[in-house]
Amino acid sequence: MKILIAEDDLLLRKAYEKMFSHQTSLPENIFLAENGKKAVELIEKENPQLVLLDLMMPEMSGFDVLEHLNKTEKIHTMTVFVLTNLSNDADREKAMKLGATDYIIKSNITTSMIKNLLPT
Repeated sequence: MKILIAEDDLLLRKAYEKMFSHQTSLPENIFLAENGKKAVELIEKENPQLVLLDLMMPEMSGFDVLEHLNKTEKIHTMTVFVLTNLSNDADREKAMKLGATDYIIKSNITTSMIKNLLPT
């Protein structure tokens, strides 16, 4: 399984990468993007099945990434978990309408939640 982690915070990006590396048999299938533009490039190149997507990123927001996924219809080929600090209902609703599988507030995340994102 290919996994894309799109997160501008270096420490969080590396923490997610480490957690998934321990959970997957092919850690080389984990791709990292520090901004939305890089996320779109990696999506086009690698076609990940799972995307962890921050909403507040430089160059392109996570919302922009979701809009791109809809325009290219790639949203139907992957699972997208939004991981964000934006906790208002309007942002949650917008992300879900754009095709996010789930919307998770970062301050509520536990290690076991991240581990459970991988399909069994």
